[in-house]
Amino acid sequence: MIYAHGGGFVTGNLDTDHGHCVELAHAADCLVVSVGYRLAPEHPCPAALDDVEASLRFAVDNCAELDADAHRLAVMGRDAGAALVAGLAQRMFDEEGPPILVQILHQPMLDSDATPSRREFQRTPVSTVRRCPGPGPITWATPRRIVTTFRRTGRIWKACRRHSSAARRSTLPR
Repeated sequence: MIYAHGGGFVTGNLDTDHGHCVELAHAADCLVVSVGYRLAPEHPCPAALDDVEASLRFAVDNCAELDADAHRLAVMGRDAGAALVAGLAQRMFDEEGPPILVQILHQPMLDSDATPSRREFQRTPVSTVRRCPGPGPITWATPRRIVTTFRRTGRIWKACRRHSSAARRSTLPR
């Protein structure tokens, strides 16, 4: 399993979800490759997605040494990491790359449009919609990075929109 941590594309590292990855490896009796991808804004899109792809390809190319089955690939991510593995699955499909058997998206940042549930829950105490109605990466940015991050996340947003548009045009179940 390739795992990408959360952090809104701008924070997080291998330690962010380490405990979860260890627990997952034990519970599922599988190899978990946790990806320490490059973060925005220092590394613009698609750097993080490229890193996640490189990790997947490394695991496939070295499956014998890793004692893993290259025909049973799974990807999982939380928050921004879920968006990255969703993008990875789409990229692998588009490029006829290694087939991904399972995709697990935990709290994915896929589309920040004003969906009915987003509007319905915007006044809840934990919602950031009213305080921060923009794209998700801003939600978790540190205060001194908010302005810089907001300016640069446009590229991430456009890349995600391209992938979601392709998915909407496809024959994916609705």
